[in-house]
Amino acid sequence: MAKYSHKLVSKTAQQIAAEFYQDAALDNAFYKMWPKERVFVNKQWGNFIRPAREALTRMLSMNNYSEEVKAEIYEALLLDRALPPKGDTSLQKATESMVH
Repeated sequence: MAKYSHKLVSKTAQQIAAEFYQDAALDNAFYKMWPKERVFVNKQWGNFIRPAREALTRMLSMNNYSEEVKAEIYEALLLDRALPPKGDTSLQKATESMVH
């Protein structure tokens, strides 16, 4: 599960998680385990980061979005890609070596 993501990617992941929940909750076993959508989304949205990135990337090639919206998506994806991966402490180690 991704730990860090741009806020647009995170928001999109949460929306995808909520959509997934709507379909999955029709299954009694799933609904028994996750009776509340909000709890499911809050706990599981990180598992939907990759589909969110993929969806946003596809949106860049669609004609029904303005160039302004596409520019915002593009910038969000670039910034998202620049974030450190989960568990990456290289920035912290580099800062520590500068201080000592």
